[in-house]
Amino acid sequence: MLKVGSCFSGIGCWELGLKYLEIEHSQEFCVEYDKYPYASYKAIHGDIKNYNDVTKVDGDEVEDIDLFTYSPPCQAFSVAGKGLGTDDHRGVLFFDALRIIQHKQPKLCIMENVKGLVGKKHKETFESILQCLTLAGYTNYWKVLNTKNYGIPQNRERVFIVSIRNDIDKGFEFPVPFDNGLRLKDLLEDEVDEKFYLSDKIVDGFIHNKYSENSNQVGSLTIQGRYESALRVYGIDGVAPACNTCAGGGLETKVLIPQATKQGFTVRVELPCICASRGRNIENPSDRTVGIETEQRLEFNQNGTSNALTSVQKDNYVVDGGFRIRKLTPKECFRLQNIKDEDFEKAEKVNSNSQLYKQAGNGISVNVPMYIYKQLQKFGYIERKQYENF
Repeated sequence: MLKVGSCFSGIGCWELGLKYLEIEHSQEFCVEYDKYPYASYKAIHGDIKNYNDVTKVDGDEVEDIDLFTYSPPCQAFSVAGKGLGTDDHRGVLFFDALRIIQHKQPKLCIMENVKGLVGKKHKETFESILQCLTLAGYTNYWKVLNTKNYGIPQNRERVFIVSIRNDIDKGFEFPVPFDNGLRLKDLLEDEVDEKFYLSDKIVDGFIHNKYSENSNQVGSLTIQGRYESALRVYGIDGVAPACNTCAGGGLETKVLIPQATKQGFTVRVELPCICASRGRNIENPSDRTVGIETEQRLEFNQNGTSNALTSVQKDNYVVDGGFRIRKLTPKECFRLQNIKDEDFEKAEKVNSNSQLYKQAGNGISVNVPMYIYKQLQKFGYIERKQYENF
Protein backbone atom coordinates (compact mmCIF):
# COMPACT_ATOMS: atom_id res chain seq x y z
CA MET A 1 0.00 0.00 0.00
CA LEU A 2 1.22 3.47 -0.92
CA LYS A 3 2.12 5.48 2.19
CA VAL A 4 1.47 9.20 1.74
CA GLY A 5 2.34 12.41 3.57
CA SER A 6 1.39 15.97 2.63
CA CYS A 7 2.59 19.42 3.60
CA PHE A 8 0.76 22.77 3.28
CA SER A 9 -2.17 20.39 3.00
CA GLY A 10 -5.10 22.83 2.85
CA ILE A 11 -8.30 20.85 2.45
CA GLY A 12 -6.42 17.89 1.00
CA CYS A 13 -6.71 18.23 -2.79
CA TRP A 14 -3.69 15.97 -3.39
CA GLU A 15 -5.38 13.36 -1.23
CA LEU A 16 -8.66 13.71 -3.14
CA GLY A 17 -6.85 12.86 -6.38
CA LEU A 18 -5.77 9.54 -4.88
CA LYS A 19 -9.25 8.94 -3.50
CA TYR A 20 -11.05 9.67 -6.77
CA LEU A 21 -8.72 7.34 -8.69
CA GLU A 22 -9.25 4.67 -6.03
CA ILE A 23 -5.50 4.30 -5.58
CA GLU A 24 -4.92 2.13 -2.54
CA HIS A 25 -3.02 4.24 -0.01
CA SER A 26 -2.73 5.22 3.62
CA GLN A 27 -2.46 8.88 4.59
CA GLU A 28 0.24 8.88 7.26
CA PHE A 29 0.23 12.58 8.10
CA CYS A 30 -0.58 16.08 6.93
CA VAL A 31 0.81 19.51 7.84
CA GLU A 32 -1.71 22.37 7.93
CA TYR A 33 -1.38 25.44 10.14
CA ASP A 34 -4.71 27.21 9.43
CA LYS A 35 -7.55 25.83 11.56
CA TYR A 36 -10.24 26.56 8.96
CA PRO A 37 -8.94 24.50 6.02
CA TYR A 38 -7.87 21.84 8.49
CA ALA A 39 -11.47 21.65 9.72
CA SER A 40 -12.50 20.90 6.13
CA TYR A 41 -9.58 18.50 5.74
CA LYS A 42 -10.66 16.57 8.82
CA ALA A 43 -14.30 16.52 7.73
CA ILE A 44 -13.36 15.16 4.30
CA HIS A 45 -10.47 12.81 5.10
CA GLY A 46 -10.97 11.86 8.71
CA ASP A 47 -8.75 12.31 11.73
CA ILE A 48 -5.33 12.27 10.03
CA LYS A 49 -2.31 13.14 12.18
CA ASN A 50 -1.53 16.83 11.67
CA TYR A 51 1.91 18.21 12.52
CA ASN A 52 0.43 21.72 12.23
CA ASP A 53 3.53 23.93 11.92
CA VAL A 54 5.98 22.93 9.19
CA THR A 55 8.75 25.07 10.71
CA LYS A 56 8.68 22.87 13.81
CA VAL A 57 8.44 19.47 12.12
CA ASP A 58 11.29 17.12 13.00
CA GLY A 59 12.12 15.25 9.80
CA ASP A 60 13.28 12.19 11.74
CA GLU A 61 10.07 11.87 13.75
CA VAL A 62 7.46 11.89 10.98
CA GLU A 63 6.21 8.60 9.56
CA ASP A 64 7.94 6.82 6.66
CA ILE A 65 6.26 7.57 3.34
CA ASP A 66 6.42 6.60 -0.34
CA LEU A 67 4.77 9.73 -1.74
CA PHE A 68 5.15 13.28 -0.43
CA THR A 69 2.97 16.08 -1.83
CA TYR A 70 3.49 19.73 -0.96
CA SER A 71 2.25 23.12 -2.08
CA PRO A 72 4.26 25.91 -0.42
CA PRO A 73 2.40 29.23 -0.04
CA CYS A 74 2.29 30.94 -3.42
CA GLN A 75 1.80 34.58 -2.40
CA ALA A 76 5.53 35.30 -2.37
CA PHE A 77 5.80 34.38 -6.06
CA SER A 78 2.42 35.45 -7.43
CA VAL A 79 2.09 38.67 -9.42
CA ALA A 80 -1.12 39.20 -7.46
CA GLY A 81 1.00 39.77 -4.36
CA LYS A 82 4.11 41.84 -3.71
CA GLY A 83 6.32 39.22 -5.32
CA LEU A 84 8.95 39.40 -2.60
CA GLY A 85 10.06 35.82 -3.18
CA THR A 86 12.44 34.60 -0.50
CA ASP A 87 12.32 38.02 1.20
CA ASP A 88 8.80 37.01 2.26
CA HIS A 89 8.80 34.49 5.12
CA ARG A 90 6.33 32.40 3.13
CA GLY A 91 8.80 32.23 0.27
CA VAL A 92 11.26 30.10 2.23
CA LEU A 93 8.86 27.48 3.59
CA PHE A 94 9.91 25.14 0.79
CA PHE A 95 13.08 24.50 2.76
CA ASP A 96 11.05 23.21 5.70
CA ALA A 97 9.35 20.74 3.37
CA LEU A 98 12.79 19.87 1.99
CA ARG A 99 13.86 18.87 5.49
CA ILE A 100 11.15 16.18 5.50
CA ILE A 101 12.24 15.00 2.05
CA GLN A 102 15.88 14.78 3.09
CA HIS A 103 15.12 12.77 6.21
CA LYS A 104 12.40 10.41 4.94
CA GLN A 105 13.59 9.96 1.32
CA PRO A 106 10.17 9.12 -0.16
CA LYS A 107 10.18 7.47 -3.57
CA LEU A 108 8.13 10.29 -5.10
CA CYS A 109 7.66 13.99 -4.29
CA ILE A 110 5.31 16.34 -6.10
CA MET A 111 5.29 20.09 -5.61
CA GLU A 112 2.80 22.67 -6.92
CA ASN A 113 3.07 26.45 -7.05
CA VAL A 114 2.08 29.49 -9.11
CA LYS A 115 3.43 30.03 -12.60
CA GLY A 116 5.24 33.14 -11.35
CA LEU A 117 7.80 30.92 -9.62
CA VAL A 118 9.30 29.97 -12.99
CA GLY A 119 9.29 33.54 -14.31
CA LYS A 120 12.32 35.74 -14.79
CA LYS A 121 11.89 37.53 -11.46
CA HIS A 122 12.11 34.33 -9.40
CA LYS A 123 14.28 32.25 -11.74
CA GLU A 124 17.13 32.06 -9.25
CA THR A 125 14.81 30.79 -6.50
CA PHE A 126 13.30 28.17 -8.80
CA GLU A 127 16.71 26.94 -9.89
CA SER A 128 17.74 26.77 -6.24
CA ILE A 129 14.71 24.60 -5.47
CA LEU A 130 15.60 22.21 -8.29
CA GLN A 131 19.22 22.10 -7.17
CA CYS A 132 18.23 21.32 -3.58
CA LEU A 133 16.01 18.48 -4.74
CA THR A 134 18.80 17.16 -6.95
CA LEU A 135 21.26 17.23 -4.05
CA ALA A 136 18.66 15.40 -1.93
CA GLY A 137 18.88 12.53 -4.41
CA TYR A 138 16.08 13.16 -6.91
CA THR A 139 15.63 13.49 -10.64
CA ASN A 140 13.23 16.34 -11.32
CA TYR A 141 10.66 16.85 -14.04
CA TRP A 142 8.71 20.11 -14.15
CA LYS A 143 6.11 21.78 -16.30
CA VAL A 144 3.44 24.49 -16.16
CA LEU A 145 0.02 22.84 -16.48
CA ASN A 146 -3.33 24.55 -17.00
CA THR A 147 -6.46 23.20 -15.36
CA LYS A 148 -8.55 23.87 -18.48
CA ASN A 149 -6.40 21.41 -20.45
CA TYR A 150 -7.26 18.51 -18.15
CA GLY A 151 -11.02 18.37 -18.05
CA ILE A 152 -12.16 21.29 -15.87
CA PRO A 153 -13.07 24.73 -17.38
CA GLN A 154 -10.88 26.95 -15.22
CA ASN A 155 -7.96 28.88 -16.67
CA ARG A 156 -5.47 28.14 -13.90
CA GLU A 157 -1.77 27.78 -14.67
CA ARG A 158 0.47 26.18 -12.05
CA VAL A 159 3.95 24.74 -12.10
CA PHE A 160 4.36 21.14 -10.98
CA ILE A 161 7.65 19.48 -10.04
CA VAL A 162 7.67 15.69 -10.02
CA SER A 163 10.76 14.45 -8.16
CA ILE A 164 11.65 10.77 -8.51
CA ARG A 165 14.28 9.25 -6.27
CA ASN A 166 17.38 8.47 -8.30
CA ASP A 167 17.53 4.76 -7.49
CA ILE A 168 14.09 4.13 -9.01
CA ASP A 169 14.03 6.79 -11.74
CA LYS A 170 13.18 5.49 -15.19
CA GLY A 171 11.82 8.62 -16.79
CA PHE A 172 8.57 10.54 -16.66
CA GLU A 173 6.32 12.49 -19.02
CA PHE A 174 3.59 14.93 -18.06
CA PRO A 175 0.01 14.26 -19.23
CA VAL A 176 -0.97 15.39 -22.71
CA PRO A 177 -3.45 18.32 -22.78
CA PHE A 178 -7.00 17.72 -24.04
CA ASP A 179 -10.41 19.37 -24.20
CA ASN A 180 -13.31 17.19 -23.08
CA GLY A 181 -15.91 19.80 -24.03
CA LEU A 182 -16.91 20.61 -20.45
CA ARG A 183 -17.82 24.28 -19.97
CA LEU A 184 -18.63 26.50 -17.02
CA LYS A 185 -22.37 26.15 -17.61
CA ASP A 186 -22.03 22.42 -16.98
CA LEU A 187 -20.80 23.07 -13.43
CA LEU A 188 -23.35 25.68 -12.35
CA GLU A 189 -26.04 24.86 -9.81
CA ASP A 190 -29.59 24.52 -11.11
CA GLU A 191 -31.07 26.60 -8.30
CA VAL A 192 -29.21 29.45 -6.62
CA ASP A 193 -30.27 31.49 -3.62
CA GLU A 194 -31.25 35.06 -4.43
CA LYS A 195 -28.55 36.37 -2.06
CA PHE A 196 -25.89 35.51 -4.65
CA TYR A 197 -27.35 37.86 -7.29
CA LEU A 198 -26.31 41.47 -7.79
CA SER A 199 -29.04 44.04 -7.51
CA ASP A 200 -29.80 46.30 -10.47
CA LYS A 201 -28.49 49.19 -8.42
CA ILE A 202 -25.08 47.56 -8.02
CA VAL A 203 -24.90 46.65 -11.71
CA ASP A 204 -25.86 50.22 -12.61
CA GLY A 205 -22.89 51.35 -10.56
CA PHE A 206 -20.64 49.63 -13.05
CA ILE A 207 -22.49 50.24 -16.31
CA HIS A 208 -23.96 53.69 -16.94
CA ASN A 209 -25.17 53.28 -20.48
CA LYS A 210 -27.46 50.30 -20.87
CA TYR A 211 -27.78 48.93 -24.38
CA SER A 212 -31.11 48.49 -26.02
CA GLU A 213 -32.10 44.88 -26.68
CA ASN A 214 -32.69 45.90 -30.29
CA SER A 215 -29.28 47.43 -30.73
CA ASN A 216 -26.50 45.69 -32.62
CA GLN A 217 -24.13 48.62 -32.26
CA VAL A 218 -21.81 49.48 -29.43
CA GLY A 219 -22.45 52.77 -27.76
CA SER A 220 -20.55 54.61 -25.08
CA LEU A 221 -19.70 52.65 -21.96
CA THR A 222 -18.36 54.09 -18.73
CA ILE A 223 -17.08 52.13 -15.77
CA GLN A 224 -16.94 54.14 -12.57
CA GLY A 225 -15.88 53.94 -8.97
CA ARG A 226 -12.68 52.99 -7.15
CA TYR A 227 -12.55 49.55 -5.65
CA GLU A 228 -9.95 47.11 -4.42
CA SER A 229 -10.31 44.34 -6.98
CA ALA A 230 -11.72 43.45 -10.36
CA LEU A 231 -15.28 42.29 -10.83
CA ARG A 232 -14.99 39.35 -13.21
CA VAL A 233 -18.09 38.15 -15.01
CA TYR A 234 -17.91 34.81 -16.79
CA GLY A 235 -19.81 33.72 -19.85
CA ILE A 236 -20.85 30.11 -19.67
CA ASP A 237 -20.63 28.80 -23.23
CA GLY A 238 -17.26 29.20 -24.75
CA VAL A 239 -12.58 29.84 -23.51
CA ALA A 240 -11.43 33.15 -22.16
CA PRO A 241 -8.01 34.49 -21.36
CA ALA A 242 -7.27 34.29 -17.68
CA CYS A 243 -6.62 37.39 -15.67
CA ASN A 244 -2.90 36.88 -15.29
CA THR A 245 -2.95 38.60 -11.94
CA CYS A 246 -4.68 35.47 -10.71
CA ALA A 247 -3.03 33.02 -13.09
CA GLY A 248 0.41 33.87 -11.80
CA GLY A 249 2.22 35.58 -14.65
CA GLY A 250 2.18 38.04 -17.52
CA LEU A 251 1.55 41.75 -17.66
CA GLU A 252 -1.85 42.00 -19.25
CA THR A 253 -4.73 40.14 -20.77
CA LYS A 254 -8.04 41.11 -22.28
CA VAL A 255 -10.98 42.47 -20.37
CA LEU A 256 -14.17 41.71 -22.23
CA ILE A 257 -17.12 44.07 -21.89
CA PRO A 258 -20.59 42.69 -22.74
CA GLN A 259 -23.08 44.25 -25.13
CA ALA A 260 -26.70 43.23 -24.70
CA THR A 261 -28.41 42.21 -27.93
CA LYS A 262 -31.33 40.00 -28.85
CA GLN A 263 -28.89 37.11 -29.08
CA GLY A 264 -27.50 37.79 -25.60
CA PHE A 265 -24.11 39.07 -24.57
CA THR A 266 -21.49 39.54 -27.27
CA VAL A 267 -17.97 40.84 -26.85
CA ARG A 268 -17.36 44.19 -28.49
CA VAL A 269 -14.67 45.98 -26.48
CA GLU A 270 -11.27 44.74 -25.33
CA LEU A 271 -9.10 46.45 -22.72
CA PRO A 272 -5.95 45.65 -20.74
CA CYS A 273 -6.79 43.81 -17.57
CA ILE A 274 -6.80 45.26 -14.08
CA CYS A 275 -3.24 44.18 -13.33
CA ALA A 276 -1.94 46.30 -16.21
CA SER A 277 -3.95 49.43 -15.43
CA ARG A 278 -4.10 49.79 -11.68
CA GLY A 279 -4.18 53.37 -10.51
CA ARG A 280 -4.12 55.08 -13.90
CA ASN A 281 -6.48 56.05 -16.69
CA ILE A 282 -6.58 54.05 -19.91
CA GLU A 283 -8.46 55.03 -23.02
CA ASN A 284 -9.45 52.31 -25.43
CA PRO A 285 -7.48 52.77 -28.67
CA SER A 286 -10.45 51.77 -30.82
CA ASP A 287 -13.04 54.20 -32.11
CA ARG A 288 -15.41 53.17 -29.35
CA THR A 289 -15.33 55.36 -26.27
CA VAL A 290 -14.61 53.66 -22.98
CA GLY A 291 -13.75 55.75 -19.93
CA ILE A 292 -11.63 54.06 -17.27
CA GLU A 293 -11.09 55.87 -14.01
CA THR A 294 -10.92 53.02 -11.55
CA GLU A 295 -9.21 49.97 -10.19
CA GLN A 296 -12.26 47.87 -10.87
CA ARG A 297 -14.28 47.24 -13.98
CA LEU A 298 -16.80 44.82 -15.32
CA GLU A 299 -14.90 42.07 -17.13
CA PHE A 300 -16.75 39.58 -19.25
CA ASN A 301 -15.45 36.25 -20.50
CA GLN A 302 -17.59 34.55 -23.10
CA ASN A 303 -15.99 31.20 -23.76
CA GLY A 304 -17.00 28.97 -20.89
CA THR A 305 -13.74 28.78 -18.99
CA SER A 306 -13.51 30.66 -15.72
CA ASN A 307 -10.54 32.74 -14.72
CA ALA A 308 -8.29 31.29 -12.03
CA LEU A 309 -10.11 31.02 -8.72
CA THR A 310 -8.63 33.18 -5.99
CA SER A 311 -9.01 33.24 -2.24
CA VAL A 312 -11.53 36.09 -2.59
CA GLN A 313 -14.22 34.34 -4.59
CA LYS A 314 -16.70 37.12 -3.88
CA ASP A 315 -15.07 38.90 -6.84
CA ASN A 316 -16.04 36.20 -9.36
CA TYR A 317 -19.42 36.36 -11.07
CA VAL A 318 -21.41 34.71 -13.83
CA VAL A 319 -24.20 35.88 -16.12
CA ASP A 320 -27.21 33.75 -15.26
CA GLY A 321 -30.87 33.77 -16.20
CA GLY A 322 -30.73 36.16 -19.14
CA PHE A 323 -28.74 39.27 -18.19
CA ARG A 324 -28.66 38.81 -14.43
CA ILE A 325 -25.26 38.74 -12.78
CA ARG A 326 -24.48 36.70 -9.69
CA LYS A 327 -21.61 35.44 -7.62
CA LEU A 328 -20.27 31.98 -8.11
CA THR A 329 -21.50 29.92 -5.17
CA PRO A 330 -19.00 28.13 -2.90
CA LYS A 331 -20.17 24.79 -4.31
CA GLU A 332 -19.51 25.98 -7.86
CA CYS A 333 -16.03 27.10 -6.85
CA PHE A 334 -15.35 23.65 -5.41
CA ARG A 335 -16.66 22.10 -8.62
CA LEU A 336 -14.23 24.29 -10.56
CA GLN A 337 -11.48 22.62 -8.53
CA ASN A 338 -12.91 19.22 -9.51
CA ILE A 339 -14.06 18.50 -5.95
CA LYS A 340 -17.15 16.33 -5.74
CA ASP A 341 -20.31 17.72 -4.16
CA GLU A 342 -20.26 15.08 -1.43
CA ASP A 343 -16.86 16.34 -0.25
CA PHE A 344 -17.91 19.98 -0.54
CA GLU A 345 -20.91 19.25 1.66
CA LYS A 346 -18.63 17.82 4.35
CA ALA A 347 -16.56 21.01 4.31
CA GLU A 348 -19.70 23.17 4.23
CA LYS A 349 -20.80 21.73 7.56
CA VAL A 350 -17.72 23.03 9.37
CA ASN A 351 -16.96 26.32 7.60
CA SER A 352 -18.59 29.60 6.59
CA ASN A 353 -19.03 30.62 2.96
CA SER A 354 -16.18 33.12 3.22
CA GLN A 355 -13.83 30.37 4.39
CA LEU A 356 -15.08 28.01 1.69
CA TYR A 357 -14.29 30.61 -0.97
CA LYS A 358 -10.77 30.96 0.39
CA GLN A 359 -10.27 27.22 0.51
CA ALA A 360 -11.37 26.79 -3.09
CA GLY A 361 -9.13 29.62 -4.26
CA ASN A 362 -6.11 28.34 -2.33
CA GLY A 363 -6.65 24.74 -3.37
CA ILE A 364 -5.27 22.65 -6.20
CA SER A 365 -7.42 21.64 -9.16
CA VAL A 366 -7.82 17.97 -8.27
CA ASN A 367 -8.03 16.89 -11.90
CA VAL A 368 -4.38 17.87 -12.50
CA PRO A 369 -2.89 15.69 -9.72
CA MET A 370 -5.16 12.89 -10.95
CA TYR A 371 -3.58 12.95 -14.39
CA ILE A 372 -0.11 13.22 -12.88
CA TYR A 373 -0.89 10.17 -10.75
CA LYS A 374 -2.08 8.35 -13.87
CA GLN A 375 1.24 9.10 -15.55
CA LEU A 376 3.11 7.83 -12.50
CA GLN A 377 1.05 4.64 -12.78
CA LYS A 378 1.83 4.42 -16.48
CA PHE A 379 5.56 4.58 -15.76
CA GLY A 380 5.26 2.01 -13.00
CA TYR A 381 5.89 4.18 -9.95
CA ILE A 382 2.40 3.67 -8.51
CA GLU A 383 0.47 0.41 -8.73
CA ARG A 384 -2.81 0.44 -10.55
CA LYS A 385 -5.74 -1.89 -10.71
CA GLN A 386 -5.66 -4.31 -13.63
CA TYR A 387 -9.07 -3.23 -14.89
CA GLU A 388 -8.13 0.45 -15.16
CA ASN A 389 -8.06 1.63 -18.77
CA PHE A 390 -6.43 4.94 -19.65
